[in-house]
Amino acid sequence: MDQAGDQVGEAEPQSVAALQSGKSRVFTALLIGQTICILLLAGFAWLLLYRGSFVVSKSWRYPSPSGRWEAVLAVDTTGNATVADIWKVFILPRGGVVPEHGEVLKARDVHEWQIQWRDEDTLAIHFNRVTVDRFVNFFHHPDPHVVSVVEIILSYNALGYSSSGVAR
Repeated sequence: MDQAGDQVGEAEPQSVAALQSGKSRVFTALLIGQTICILLLAGFAWLLLYRGSFVVSKSWRYPSPSGRWEAVLAVDTTGNATVADIWKVFILPRGGVVPEHGEVLKARDVHEWQIQWRDEDTLAIHFNRVTVDRFVNFFHHPDPHVVSVVEIILSYNALGYSSSGVAR
């Protein structure tokens, strides 16, 4: 004791068990934090990989006058889209399988439509109301040995055509 009556001395060292217990808690917290980070990263990776997959729920085929090509209107109604159903128009060889990419039109909020071949080289797509996300006004077959160009005309139903389908 010093003159004022206060006790002066060395601080008591913590026991070895208490130090190990504290280190154990810190290690456990770090392990839990790393596990949560890994799970979050895995979830984001899954969203990035599978978010854009197009699943054909419904489709309609419109053959060209010669029957060589088909305009295929394919719709994904599975809920993969965050806002609305996704509508895509593809030009494929007759009986072709609908791919995930390569569409000439990608749209949503479609209410009425008509797809009509004017001739072998012109496809007209008419909508009453639509939000267009992507549109290409011509089609070249991806195989360089197949010589074919199709002009694609997109218009609102201003020409007085009756709708060939109604989206529900």
